Amino acid sequence: MNIMKPVSSEAVPYGEAWVYEVKYDGFRCVLDWDKESVRLTSKNNKDLTNNFPEIIAFCREQQELVNDLLPVQLDGELVILNHPYQANFPLVQKRGRLKNKTSIEKTAQLRPASLQAFDLLQQKGKDYRSNPYHERKEKLRGLFEKMKVENNFHQPIAMIEAHDNADALQEIVFNYKGEGIIAKRKSSTYREGKSHQDWFKIKNWRTMYGFLTHFNTKNGYFTVHVYDDTDMIEVGKCKHGLTRETVGTLKDLFFSKGEKQGETYTLPPAICAAVRTLDLYKNELREPEFPDYCRMLHHRI
Repeated sequence: MNIMKPVSSEAVPYGEAWVYEVKYDGFRCVLDWDKESVRLTSKNNKDLTNNFPEIIAFCREQQELVNDLLPVQLDGELVILNHPYQANFPLVQKRGRLKNKTSIEKTAQLRPASLQAFDLLQQKGKDYRSNPYHERKEKLRGLFEKMKVENNFHQPIAMIEAHDNADALQEIVFNYKGEGIIAKRKSSTYREGKSHQDWFKIKNWRTMYGFLTHFNTKNGYFTVHVYDDTDMIEVGKCKHGLTRETVGTLKDLFFSKGEKQGETYTLPPAICAAVRTLDLYKNELREPEFPDYCRMLHHRI
């Protein structure tokens, strides 16, 4: 699927040329809605229509109100939300894997999904990709104004609002442990991939400190433990972000001082390192990585 993708950034672009949106952790998805069918397609061209019947049913309920605008094509994030600023990726991932129709319908009633739409690519069959982003956003807003929808995150299709104040939005998302924000240039056209300087994703990183206790020689991951009072708890595995020099130093320590157990070398809790993550979910770090500045903070082996 030829979708436009945001570019990762550590810095927020500021100025009158930019607006900002909440970033959700879900399935990037395109909704094709015409008078005969409604179809959900993932960015990897997987047909998700049958896995999310509540979204299809909602479109059918609203169709009479928007018939004159069909067909439309919307770009968005398919999610199961915990609250307006945070999606539950494990739940939507589990739903996407279900095959049994009864199980899908039961799950849809218990924890409904929603398509958080942020862009309109087609309307009345006309392609709007070459139009500026702010014009596409107004078209999207017009579509939602014709539907009988409440302005809350519970509905099966919702519109992600654009905000002018990046710092205010970022503070809200940080406090609610959301994934981050997306900065978008108002004048940007819709282009495939990341060959642009118009959409940037700024993730909501939190930094924690833990001990590197295991090194797996097969996959290159280090296991991270933290202390809960006097108990050590494993919180995840991480390998991305370290310089080649630091990786080499760490491997030398594990090989020379560690105990070999199959493909893994283990050490006592002596190597402390910074790890940045989006959140700790069920004692598991979400998207952990070592910061660019990360180095071994202390070791006493």
